[in-house]
Amino acid sequence: TARDAAGNVGQATAVAVTVLDVIGPAIAAVTPADGATGVDPASAVIVQFTEPMNASTISSSNLALLRNGSLVAATLTVTADGLTARLTPTAVLEFNQVYTVSAAVGLSDRAGNQLAAARTFSFRTVAPDTVSPRVQATNPTDGTVDVALSTGIEATFTEAIAVTSISAASFRVLAAGSLVQGSFSFASANTRVRFTPASPLLPDTVIVVELTNAIIDVAGNALGVPAGAPLGTPYTFTFSTGRFGITSPRADATVVENSTITIEAQASASLG
Repeated sequence: TARDAAGNVGQATAVAVTVLDVIGPAIAAVTPADGATGVDPASAVIVQFTEPMNASTISSSNLALLRNGSLVAATLTVTADGLTARLTPTAVLEFNQVYTVSAAVGLSDRAGNQLAAARTFSFRTVAPDTVSPRVQATNPTDGTVDVALSTGIEATFTEAIAVTSISAASFRVLAAGSLVQGSFSFASANTRVRFTPASPLLPDTVIVVELTNAIIDVAGNALGVPAGAPLGTPYTFTFSTGRFGITSPRADATVVENSTITIEAQASASLG
């Protein structure tokens, strides 16, 4: 209760106040950002709003991805909290093209307030990769001698290689002119390829490794020469195995401390 200066007692009365949401929503952020370049063609478009939206008002008619004014087929989803919409193209976007995200005033929040004004945002996808991958390093290096018989053979490339392009035909390992059988593995985000012989290499033998232009990067560019031009003849490096070598355990094997191991070795007939 309250009294005025004359001592009169006032009576409090409860008043119910209803606050109406009369402020329209806005777009808080878009990914890719407006004006972005070099965008991955596999990207989805994400639109974030300043307040929860009425999902029923969000459709391809008022939130769309366009190229040259034409609608790009995409799957539209809205998060449960209504704050984010996602446009996922049904096919990979084209290289080096400008795409526009269009948001129309029909977009409404949960109180029925519409977007104050239509908005557009544009981005450009990355240009296609036309650079040929190149051999950066090999192990063993060209001309190495006395290489362990159980060694693996590696080639490191300047960029990621398409795994399916590596085979016994494109990554040839020859010993005395005969194809060496083995398996391939990949490391360093597929920039390094390792060939592991199925059995120890022959002693006192020249090993020839040939890498052909059937090896491609993930964009389909064929293996090139150091200057970047396509490879005409196979990239070749050679090394020689030792006249004597331990073949088991392998040179790259891990041996447990204080464990019993059996050591196997091979030697060239020239040792007598």
